[in-house]
Amino acid sequence: MKPRPSSPWWSDLPRPQWSKLEPIQQSQAWFEVYCVSRGVLAIYEPRHFEEVISYLILGDKKAVLLDTGLGIGDMKHLVGELTNLAVVVLNSHTHFDHVGDNHQFDTIYAMDTPFSRDRSKGIPPKEARAFVGEDQFWKAPPEDFSPEAYQIRPFTITHTVQDGDTMDLGAVSWKY
Repeated sequence: MKPRPSSPWWSDLPRPQWSKLEPIQQSQAWFEVYCVSRGVLAIYEPRHFEEVISYLILGDKKAVLLDTGLGIGDMKHLVGELTNLAVVVLNSHTHFDHVGDNHQFDTIYAMDTPFSRDRSKGIPPKEARAFVGEDQFWKAPPEDFSPEAYQIRPFTITHTVQDGDTMDLGAVSWKY
C-alpha cells in the first residue's frame, strides 16, 4: 500500500507552471485550457487526483487531440469550442484517464497492443467506479456527474500506429 502524503495532494494547486501560460476561455468548469505555444493547447482536468492533461494540436487541415481525458467533462463539446478543424484522436496509451471520451470521436489512432484492444471494449461502471471515489476529487465534479454510472464507454480504434509514424496536419506534422 502506498503511504499517504503528509498534506493532501491538492495543497499544491494551482501548479505555478500554469501561471506562465495564457488561459483560454471555454464553457466548462471541469476543464482549464492553456495555450502552450502557437497551435498547441493543453486541456487540464485539475479537480481529480490524476490531474489529466490532454493536448489539442492544430494544423491547417486538421487537428490531433492527444488523449481524451477522464470522460467526466464533455471533451467533444470543448474541442468544438476550440477549433472547427476535423479532429483525429491519438492515444498516447490507453489507461482510463486517457480514453474517457474516446467514444465521442469517429477517428481514433492507438498502438496495436493487447491492452489497447482490451481497453477499447470499455470499462463497466462496477469496475470504473474505483477511479472516481469521493477522496479522488478536491473540488466537486460537474453536477450531472454520477460516480455510480461512471464508465469508460467502448470505442473503435480506427487506425493503429507504431513508433515513428507521422501524421500530416497541414502546416504541422505530428510524429508518434
